Amino acid sequence: MEEITSDCVLKETKSIEHNLAVTNFLENDLQLVVNRLPNRCQEVYRLSREQQLSTAEIAIQLEISPKTVKNHLTKALAFIHENLKII
Repeated sequence: MEEITSDCVLKETKSIEHNLAVTNFLENDLQLVVNRLPNRCQEVYRLSREQQLSTAEIAIQLEISPKTVKNHLTKALAFIHENLKII
């Protein structure tokens, strides 16, 4: 019984390590794509996704309209989607 438990723990550990490696790989790829965005798009994307600021908060911080924030996010997400193909 103990041997079966050890095997299960070992398999689970390998699975977790694999998932972490895949996650790190994808996060790295995402950052490479985000770094290729135009400066303002990149800034809006990072404020939204990395700092979890709302559209209104971003608009105030960057002194642009909420509509402009949404436009930048739309462009950023389309660019990321197009350039981060996961097969």
